[in-house]
Amino acid sequence: MASEALTQSIANDEARDECDAGDCTVVLQFEECGAISSGRTSGGGFVYGVAASGTAFDAQSAANNACTAKGGVGCATIPNLPALCN
Repeated sequence: MASEALTQSIANDEARDECDAGDCTVVLQFEECGAISSGRTSGGGFVYGVAASGTAFDAQSAANNACTAKGGVGCATIPNLPALCN
């Protein structure tokens, strides 16, 4: 995750640079606050939700709800990836 960059393009590049895998993609762009949440489906698959909002708390709550709506169980903040605000 990257925040407070001069442009969206720079923020996207910074986020990809921080990623440990070679196939990282940007899943959310936000102007105020953004968050990601992850969980597992009942079949054991990985699912995530992303959201943006005016506060970090609201963004994380919305991301948790988006993850749950995709069938995620136990959707929560990913360690070391807290909601961020610009």
